[in-house]
Amino acid sequence: MHKSIRFVLIILFALPLLQSAEARISLPAILGDHMVLQQNKEVKIWGWTSRSNEEIRVWGTWGADTVTTSAEQGAWSLEISTPDAGGAYSLFIEGHELIELKDVLIGEVWLASGQSNMEMPMDSIHSGFPGIENFRQELSLASYPELRLFLVQKRTADAPQLDLQGQWVVCTSDNVRDFSAVAYVFGEALHKQLNVPVGMIASSWGGTNAEVWIPKDSVLADAALASPFDGLIEGNRWPSLPGRAYNSMIYPLRHFTIKGVIWYQGESNRLRPETYPLVIHKLIDAWRVHWGDTMPFYFTEIAPFKYWNERHLVPHLREAQALCMQIEGTGMVVTNDLGDLNHIHPRRKRAVGERLSAWALAKTYDMSVPFSGPVYSGFEFRGSRVYVSFDHGAGLKSTGDDLREFEIKGIDGKWTPAKAVIKNGRVEVWSKGVREPVAVRFAWSDIAEPNLTNAHGLPAACFRTDR
Repeated sequence: MHKSIRFVLIILFALPLLQSAEARISLPAILGDHMVLQQNKEVKIWGWTSRSNEEIRVWGTWGADTVTTSAEQGAWSLEISTPDAGGAYSLFIEGHELIELKDVLIGEVWLASGQSNMEMPMDSIHSGFPGIENFRQELSLASYPELRLFLVQKRTADAPQLDLQGQWVVCTSDNVRDFSAVAYVFGEALHKQLNVPVGMIASSWGGTNAEVWIPKDSVLADAALASPFDGLIEGNRWPSLPGRAYNSMIYPLRHFTIKGVIWYQGESNRLRPETYPLVIHKLIDAWRVHWGDTMPFYFTEIAPFKYWNERHLVPHLREAQALCMQIEGTGMVVTNDLGDLNHIHPRRKRAVGERLSAWALAKTYDMSVPFSGPVYSGFEFRGSRVYVSFDHGAGLKSTGDDLREFEIKGIDGKWTPAKAVIKNGRVEVWSKGVREPVAVRFAWSDIAEPNLTNAHGLPAACFRTDR
């Protein structure tokens, strides 16, 4: 081959590589085709350019004004107004090159996080999870062009990261297979009830304690929270040290505007329930620094399960989870009727997602929907009988047979199984063997599957009157 022809061919083959090495504008993974932007907000658009002081212009085809900023040492960010829900639109980012993000919707955006029961995908193929109940039917119906999904890939880091891995996809039967079942059902319910596009970001990792989702300095600065991690070495299967998942799977999302968070976690904290309210308070505080002081945070209690170390600490963890509702803008879904005693990953995830969505629809979107089961509010002694009162207890009822999982304590300090009936909007509790009761408790074991609900079929949470 002639040398001149060979030189031309080398240049032609090398041209794409040379072009890719030229100056360019790049965006974080969370900004991409098919994404959903939060409606009626000043949302942040950000990225990087290899031209350190370049002028960047951004505009959307929904009629937003062009917004301009200058990069500082290659990094840039700005805010652009979003309208009412709608789309599809395009979003343009222009500097020395023009980037078009296509098929962008405006609507409601939520983040779903936690450990394995949030991670559990719709399908069981290759996942090691059982999959959602009736998963074949669920998958066949999971086609929603205006429901968009972003699955954050698992990564761990010792310091906060600028970006993560993942991409926005349209909700189809194929795309939803590996997506969080709880997050999908939650998003589907919001989409149907609000009739707007919904974007769901799933960032979860099975086996993780809550502390890995919090800035490590926030945990280590508190001696009570830091002590379990003294000398602990990072695991191979999932992160176990404070901040490791936060740094890589939450912090990079901090600029992306969301409406709120749903959270399903707790099994990995059940051996230290006394610190759980403080841990969750720190987690919510840290995340609200990124997404707003009033950002709603709705969470799910852990379900009944036969744990291998029968220490019966689960009721204490559930009680600690309920205490987290004292934090403003939170709410808890009760799942003691949805468990599988032989599997830590119960398959009835549709009910979990729908109950989480009820909290959001009622408390965030001001819709008139039932959202809570009976919540213990007080008690009264009358001789050998105890009368227990509840908030959200209108139409108290038993599902099936007589009320179960009530216990009563006498002056000797011993707990005895008790009879219980619904009477005048309260629950009357007694035991023939306890003439002078001092306390009542309900669903107080790892495997308790009680049957007390309100008129809407939402279950009562465990409680004890002598906490």
